Amino acid sequence: MSLSNSQPVVPIDWNTIKLQTLVQTNKLITVESSLSIEEAFNTLIKYNLTSLPVRLSHSPQTPIADQYLAFNYNDLNSYLLLALNKVSVADPTITADCQNGKPVKVGDFITVAENKLKFSTLDLNDSLDMAIDILGKGIHRLAILDTPNNTILGILSQRRLIKYIWDNARLFKNIQPILNKSLRELQIGNYNTQNFKIQQSRVISINGDEPLIKALFKMHHEKISSIAVVDNQFNLLGNISVTDVKHVTRTSQYPLLHKNCRHFISIILNSRGLENGKDSFPIFHVYPSSSLARTLAKLVATKSHRLWIVQQPSASIDSATSSTSSSTTTLDQDFTGLYEKEYRTGKLIGVVSLTDILFVLAKQNTNSATN
Repeated sequence: MSLSNSQPVVPIDWNTIKLQTLVQTNKLITVESSLSIEEAFNTLIKYNLTSLPVRLSHSPQTPIADQYLAFNYNDLNSYLLLALNKVSVADPTITADCQNGKPVKVGDFITVAENKLKFSTLDLNDSLDMAIDILGKGIHRLAILDTPNNTILGILSQRRLIKYIWDNARLFKNIQPILNKSLRELQIGNYNTQNFKIQQSRVISINGDEPLIKALFKMHHEKISSIAVVDNQFNLLGNISVTDVKHVTRTSQYPLLHKNCRHFISIILNSRGLENGKDSFPIFHVYPSSSLARTLAKLVATKSHRLWIVQQPSASIDSATSSTSSSTTTLDQDFTGLYEKEYRTGKLIGVVSLTDILFVLAKQNTNSATN
């Protein structure tokens, strides 16, 4: 969707959109359980994926979705921590092989991983609103099935769903009434204050002077995919994602694990600059006054699962509040602030996640249907 397109559009409901629209052009990449962790990781890198379905069974008696478990960067982080003897698993053979540098089968590893859930499923002919409802409850991804042929057509993640909704926001009358409302007005996100009632995603952070290994362990322990890095005054310094573990998978990179998080952030930003061919980088924060539209745009631009909510600079609170509540605000705005040369932030006060956003969208869809 082009945000600058001024041609009139015909609004549509989510319940008229079939899920095959979202996954039919995506080629499903799967791997066998006998593949090693290293080979599975290389597959994630090769296809630029964050998650990979691993086939554990070929039994015709087993429902197709139950034949798979997902391997993702959280698993890679757990594997690294196991190799460093920072965590444990129930299988002593896997522990010994991992710590002795022997190949470990990806199927064996994810089978003993903590809290591994089977894929939730929907059929390709189910509607978009059903996916929003399920993913808004904290499920991170769905297997979309071609039920008559007993096959998985594709995987629909929270992130891809948010991108689809944002790319087609003009078309969806379900969300038009709330796009220009602020996070404060919608009560989206978890704040370090008692003034907000919606408490879904917890604010989890680490001091920038702490070693990287502690941040990785904290993400593993808290079962989260990214963590805020703050200074002693709780000002937001940056963001470390579980996908950044790819920068420390080789033995030669292990010294980085004992450098502080500030240092690692500089490594990440330099890497992103080289990859993107520019000296700017994505901004992972929003304000309580940020509109839902701007928050969606930032989530898509950063390819992140969460954005950190920071305290608004006092000089701009009034103007920002009035602009987000203005009825003249439209989707045709310039989002040049998504990438900045200086990391201008503020005090960390909250977090908003994909789950929080989808929860509100599901609620809005229900309200629209009953009115």
